[in-house]
Amino acid sequence: GTPVASAVTATGLTLTWPAATDAGGSGLAGYEVTQAQVGSDALVLLNSATNTLAVTRLLPERTYRFTVRARDGAGNRSTASPVAEVTTPAAPAPDTVAPTRPGTPTASAVTATGLTLSWAASTDNVAVTGYRVYRSAAGGDTLVGSPTGTTLAVTGLTAATAYQFHVVAVDAAGNASAASAPVAVTTADPPASGGCAVTWTTSGWDSGFTANVTLTNTGTTAIDGWTLAFTFPHAGQKVGQGWSATWTQTGAAVTATSLSYNGRLAPGASTSFGFNGTHTGSNPKPAAFTLNGTPCTVS
Repeated sequence: GTPVASAVTATGLTLTWPAATDAGGSGLAGYEVTQAQVGSDALVLLNSATNTLAVTRLLPERTYRFTVRARDGAGNRSTASPVAEVTTPAAPAPDTVAPTRPGTPTASAVTATGLTLSWAASTDNVAVTGYRVYRSAAGGDTLVGSPTGTTLAVTGLTAATAYQFHVVAVDAAGNASAASAPVAVTTADPPASGGCAVTWTTSGWDSGFTANVTLTNTGTTAIDGWTLAFTFPHAGQKVGQGWSATWTQTGAAVTATSLSYNGRLAPGASTSFGFNGTHTGSNPKPAAFTLNGTPCTVS
């Protein structure tokens, strides 16, 4: 039967046609669709296993002619169907309209190291595809996130520090809105001394040892993301393979930074992590620990 075109755009369409039958025993194997562009001698041969085909890579405002032949398992081909002639429409005009300006962001859940920003959504003549959130500073703006929605959790901030953020909306064509009005926010003070407690235990052999660390939030506010820092008493003490934290060592100074699953500690909550290490000579316990720059009690 004659193929029928649907979902016609400037660059593609969908062809459907009545299914063929085969009585020769080898069975219907598929279809061959011939595509010809009016005004051109080039032919394109397309294959389809079913009686429908999505045709792509067409040109706008061109006329195309399509015929279909069925093919059986033995390689026999039917006569060609009647011609279907289709003219593609003009391509849509480029989208040059930027989204509207987002609403002024507001900050909530402000802690010493993070906060959550939210803002009123932008609109667009086609669609808003996302937002870019910037932290403003004297040296220029820094992109801190690109959410598709109207909220963003910002982490890694410094306690008792003033910040300013603004938001820009973008669409699929890359058009960017005017920046929102900025929001200024100051992070909370760090927990008071004694807001954290560290328990350090080791088991050793020859020049190796395993250190297990338990960190407890003894303060009254949640900790969102932590870095525990300490200094080995002896230069020969070295961190090897660690777990449940990201470990770094520079000289005798060591830091353990939270992972995605254990960075939040509610008041009274604890988390454990550790490492296998080596030492030369004795292997004393570090005398002091700090959590995000604040001293902890040690046991």
